[in-house]
Amino acid sequence: MSVKTFSVNAKGMVALNCPFCGDSSIKQANSLPNGNQPTGIGVNCSSCGKTYVIQIDFRQFFRKNTSLNGFYSKLVPPGGLERMTVVDISLGGCGFTTSRPHSLNPDDRIKLVFNLDDAKHTRVEKDAAVRAVKGTHQIGCEFAPTASGYDPDIGLYLRPT
Repeated sequence: MSVKTFSVNAKGMVALNCPFCGDSSIKQANSLPNGNQPTGIGVNCSSCGKTYVIQIDFRQFFRKNTSLNGFYSKLVPPGGLERMTVVDISLGGCGFTTSRPHSLNPDDRIKLVFNLDDAKHTRVEKDAAVRAVKGTHQIGCEFAPTASGYDPDIGLYLRPT
């Protein structure tokens, strides 16, 4: 059986659906043990008693899968432009892969430059902080806050069509 991902709402609750009997339940996300483990966690259905495996997504924003070519560079100390591909994006940040092994670490400050694949090929330039490093090619980052709040171009890009 495949691992199913469930998202946490703004109140910290997660709605679960048993794949065996279809029963639904709502649980406090932090009451489930290790809910964000990559292998998932086992949940016992209170109706049919069977166990199914889930993952819990604690992200605050919807994340869209993409394949957007661009560049990144370290801000401190300043670095040269390196190629990247943005593989997912949300209002709060993005994930990207590098074309070569990188030297980025959590909390490094970076600049991102890429174009959206919308009708206008909108150019995006963002300062960000590295939040996750997976291996030698995968990075997760959080966009730096701006005075105007979230980027309206990214917000429009993420809207359902």
